[in-house]
Amino acid sequence: MNGKKSYLIPILLICLVAGPIAVTYAEDYVSHLEVSAKNIYLTAGMSGNVTIQLYNAGSYDVTEIDALMLSSTSGLSVIANTHNVINKLVSEKTVTYNVTLYVDQGLNVGSYQLSLQTSYVRLGRSISLTVPITVVVKNAFQPMVRVSASPSKLSAGGTTTLSVKVEDIAAGDISDVDVTVYSGSPLLSVEDQLRFNAASIRAGSSASFDVQVKALENTPVGAYSLSATVYYSDMRGNRYKQSMGLPVEMTSTVLTSSPIITVTNLGTRAVAPGEQFDVVLRFSCAGAAIYNAKASLSLDQRGLLTPLSPINTAVGDLKPGESMQQGYTLLLDGSAPAGAIPLTLSVRYVDSRGVQGTATEIITVPVKQIVDFSLMKDAVVSAGIGETATFEGDLLLIGTSRVEFTRIQVVGGGPVGLVAGSTEYIGAIDPDSPVPFSLKFSVANGTSMGRYDLEFKLTYMDNRNIQQEQVLNVPLDVVKAQVSVSAVNNDGGVWGWLKRLFGLQ
Repeated sequence: MNGKKSYLIPILLICLVAGPIAVTYAEDYVSHLEVSAKNIYLTAGMSGNVTIQLYNAGSYDVTEIDALMLSSTSGLSVIANTHNVINKLVSEKTVTYNVTLYVDQGLNVGSYQLSLQTSYVRLGRSISLTVPITVVVKNAFQPMVRVSASPSKLSAGGTTTLSVKVEDIAAGDISDVDVTVYSGSPLLSVEDQLRFNAASIRAGSSASFDVQVKALENTPVGAYSLSATVYYSDMRGNRYKQSMGLPVEMTSTVLTSSPIITVTNLGTRAVAPGEQFDVVLRFSCAGAAIYNAKASLSLDQRGLLTPLSPINTAVGDLKPGESMQQGYTLLLDGSAPAGAIPLTLSVRYVDSRGVQGTATEIITVPVKQIVDFSLMKDAVVSAGIGETATFEGDLLLIGTSRVEFTRIQVVGGGPVGLVAGSTEYIGAIDPDSPVPFSLKFSVANGTSMGRYDLEFKLTYMDNRNIQQEQVLNVPLDVVKAQVSVSAVNNDGGVWGWLKRLFGLQ
């Protein structure tokens, strides 16, 4: 037991001796950097300098002092000397520097806190601390300028010139006046001169400048506001910033115009199968302008038309009332039936609001009907003076499609007279299908013998149900009376048709 006590006593003596050293060593790492602030009273709308003092209250030097001033208050900004670095601060010495703060004109009177983040090295150890810095906004902002705009009424879809007046309402002059006018609304925009500068404005005086305000077409009627920011200096050199709204009113709207694209076919003629032809179109614009317009011609789905020139073309920009022409060269297939071939023309464009649009028109190409009547065989007719004769023949249609409601009749006049049977209704005729017919006529008394023309008039309906006509003629020999009508070629007429029908020819 005594052995144990003799063992503990030396340990206790060591602890008593070592105790003050441990305390002293610990105290060396306790922060001895004292932070204080002076000139903490500020005025709203102005910038001011707050003096920061760093005092080393410890027994050792501190080095690598890094001080950063931060503000979390909206309207209270650190604008100069935010970050400061001090290489060394000896014991019981003070370092002083200024931090420049700006107080917004809308910040209320009261106290606000900043944060000074500091780090430094003492006895080889890095120490960090954050110190709150209190500042006081003692004086509310007192405007020194007044800004107004006239006229205050705007019209949608147009540009209005506003006269902006900057007036010095303070007791002294102001200088270095810098004014910016801008719009916070997407419906209004400020054009041309956005900034205005004046070297000075005397107390009670004003300076004016013009701004162009453009309102979109779709701006609703109502109240709006432009914003003006004014920077100026007083007679003591203090720099101020003042922001205010400029109320305006939208009093009228405009009807939004849309582009109207008209495509005119400049007289495309009827085209025969197998023919090359041109389609000339005119593009006209009305209502509102179009930009970067492109035209595309779509051909028929049956493939009867072949393009011989580009069918996708650039129209460009067109203003209301303007037009331009564009031609297309096409080839019509030889097998094309009579009728009308529709073509689709599409015009794609961008309007004044940046919206893409498309205008579509149908263009028609008329295809001719090839119709040519002839007699199947050449014949010479003989008829006696004063007698009635009969002509028998075969009518042949050479063409691309059938015709309807066909009628053939003898054309009277000269030695030829009309009698019963001078007209025959045939009806529908198909191409390459001979149709027999028989017509009677008379030869007037007193006609001199000789050769004349016997004419036949054909009337029919084409593919558009429009009546057409064609005249055929054969030689007529007028002879003495009692001479019967005969054909030089005995294979014509009804008998010739019967022989061919029964294979006797």
